Amino acid sequence: MGATIVLANRPITWYHAISTSWEPQFLFRNNSAGKLETFRNDFISIMYGQGPVSKKNTHEEGVMSNFVSLAYLVRNKGDFYDKNTWRLGFGIQVKRTRTNIEPLIYFHDLFKGVTPGARVLFSF
Repeated sequence: MGATIVLANRPITWYHAISTSWEPQFLFRNNSAGKLETFRNDFISIMYGQGPVSKKNTHEEGVMSNFVSLAYLVRNKGDFYDKNTWRLGFGIQVKRTRTNIEPLIYFHDLFKGVTPGARVLFSF
């Protein structure tokens, strides 16, 4: 869940988007008794993106050509993440679709314990 502000230059050929969002992650594992446990971890993220404007003066199919995101772990349940965990991502748009692939790195305490990740984002 989040909000986005879109800014465009004059003449309108390119747009810039700034977003903030809350991203819950639900992780699962069996405890020592074999019972399934659920752990919710919450990230707050900011994202900057940019892309071309179509001939109809709307941003091109609702997707961004380039974007970068930064997120911070604000709620940590379980031992999946270390304290002070951050996530950094760089988006890649799948050509002419509403799909973005975002390679990620998770880290804590100024790039200690770096772990790779990936997300696939769909725009509606």
